[in-house]
Amino acid sequence: IYVSTGTTLNMTGGTVSGNIAVTNDGKLKNGAGIYLLAGTANISGGTILGHKAANGAAIFMCLSGTKYPTLNLSGDVLITGNTATAAGGAISATGEGTTITMTGGTISKNTAKNGGGVIIQTKSAFTMTGGKITGNTATSTGGGVYVSTSTTFTMTGGAIDANHATVGGGGVCLLRSRGTFKGGSVSNNTAENHGGIRVSGASVTIHNLNLVGNKATGKLNEEGKYTGGNGGGLFAGQLTYNAGGEKRIAVPKVTIYNIYAANNFAN
Repeated sequence: IYVSTGTTLNMTGGTVSGNIAVTNDGKLKNGAGIYLLAGTANISGGTILGHKAANGAAIFMCLSGTKYPTLNLSGDVLITGNTATAAGGAISATGEGTTITMTGGTISKNTAKNGGGVIIQTKSAFTMTGGKITGNTATSTGGGVYVSTSTTFTMTGGAIDANHATVGGGGVCLLRSRGTFKGGSVSNNTAENHGGIRVSGASVTIHNLNLVGNKATGKLNEEGKYTGGNGGGLFAGQLTYNAGGEKRIAVPKVTIYNIYAANNFAN
């Protein structure tokens, strides 16, 4: 489905399934299920499953000039079983003004290199007040949600549960971005490092959050010993990056007012 500038898609039921986004020479491109180009999608029901693309296998969102897309997820919509070879197994959002609002529904069992469930990039924003992001896998970082440079993630409810990242940030990975947690839970997520939440050079404020049962498992090396395994529940560290040919360091800032953290594990 292609949703172009100034148009609106309303989906309350049905199924969109099994599509592959490819170029004429057979290379994967973006948005196999829904390509949201500066339009609006209100999805409150139905199932989006089994798509394959480079980025945003189920839903890919991007700007068109100065026009930006909006995605509203609610009700009992299910986005499941999608695969992106690069980023955003279920959803990829990019561009200033691009917004995702999730009040309900489930994003589950999707796979990507980064952002197994959702990735937001380049000044986009994601607000989660309900629903579930569960059982997604990143072969690198951000099993549930990957919050990339200069973006904003706000969580006031819902659950990010039982996601996995091979490298780091099993539940949520925030990279030189902003995050606010005012409710909900990040629980039972796993990664070699940073099982629950990874904060890399980002600014994060936690007003209220359940952070429970996350695991940083470490990695078994050739000598039969575990390496890594840091930050079972929450990990914060600086990030070195290049800007204009200069090496720079982004220092994380984490402010916690109220948190329930229990049964997290770092190996």
